[in-house]
Amino acid sequence: MASLECETPIGNQIARTQSGRITQRPSSYAEDQELEAVQSRAKKSRKRTAAPIDNPTEPETIASSSNDLTQLILKKITCQTIEIQKLHLQLIERDKTHKQQLEENEKRYQLKVAKHQEEVTKQKDEIKNLHSQVAQVTKALETLQIDELRKTVDKIHATISQPPAPVTQSPSTGRSWASVVTASSVITPTTKSTTNSLALPSIVINLRNTPEELKQTLGSTTTAKACLIKAIGVHNSTKQVIIEGVKIIPGIAVRVFLGSDQDVKSLRENKHWLQRLEGASLKGDPWFPIKIDDVRKMDIFNQEGKLRIDFNEVFEEENQAHVKRIQWLSGSKPYGSMALFLGKESDVSRMLHRKMVQIRGEVSFTSEYRYRERPTRCRNCQGYGHKEIRCKNATVCEKCAGIH
Repeated sequence: MASLECETPIGNQIARTQSGRITQRPSSYAEDQELEAVQSRAKKSRKRTAAPIDNPTEPETIASSSNDLTQLILKKITCQTIEIQKLHLQLIERDKTHKQQLEENEKRYQLKVAKHQEEVTKQKDEIKNLHSQVAQVTKALETLQIDELRKTVDKIHATISQPPAPVTQSPSTGRSWASVVTASSVITPTTKSTTNSLALPSIVINLRNTPEELKQTLGSTTTAKACLIKAIGVHNSTKQVIIEGVKIIPGIAVRVFLGSDQDVKSLRENKHWLQRLEGASLKGDPWFPIKIDDVRKMDIFNQEGKLRIDFNEVFEEENQAHVKRIQWLSGSKPYGSMALFLGKESDVSRMLHRKMVQIRGEVSFTSEYRYRERPTRCRNCQGYGHKEIRCKNATVCEKCAGIH
């Protein structure tokens, strides 16, 4: 007998008929009864097909059994489609809820970003206000310092104009004359700044290569001042220069004290007057060092390690001091110390008194710059500890009466 195979989906199960036998796992009692009835009908139909066909009503029974099977299959298919539609609706609802959550999260994030931007703008405004306050404080300090300087100058003038007090003997206090003459350690930085500001500007003339006659004329104060006034008064560009005084180092140099910084500038720019002094030359401007700590390196040097082009201009605008030279002392550190060489000693004393400097809006601290000085060496005997003027091994030349 030929084997028949039919598959009917019932729920999640499959009914299989193979070799006249149906194997299946019913899902409920009602379904079991229906399956048993279908199976009994199928057996009867098989028996009738195996026996000779005598009755004409047998095909009708077979057709009815097949119709029952198709109806059961259709019922199960409709149940499954309904379940699939329900699952589809659940997925759509989940997607909607997920999208709503995403939109809410985006709104919260945008609110946080807006709050952060507001805080940043507030901080920027506070920083600007702090910079303006610092500028006002610095201006107030400068005005106070100027007032103190004027008061000290007025006191000095008052003490000079007063007549000397009568000398009265007093019992000795045990102090020596050297201790009275030497400067006390109680001198404040303000008095130092006043003395530096009261000091006259000066230039130094080198006389090492000048002839002996010129050295002799410039060796005495009376003839030196007259000779320099004649040399300066020849040219129109240097006629207005005023010489206040002269300090002589015999045979080596002459220091000339002038009335103002403008006089120094005119003498250095117009060197025609030096032609009157054969072999004489001007020494460069003196440099006064100061150490600045806690400095950011990127404010001074660029990424290539070279000095920024606008550093000198910015430093002069912020601190009113002219920079001659810069020396970094902290290697590759991002924050460190540096040595500044300024053109005026009064600027150095002013910065040391304030104990602070501004570099591109950031405050740095000042201190004294101490470096090792070279020992003095004699040019005659090449010995250390003395100069050629006080050399005992020097010999006097009979022709020029000079020291060799």
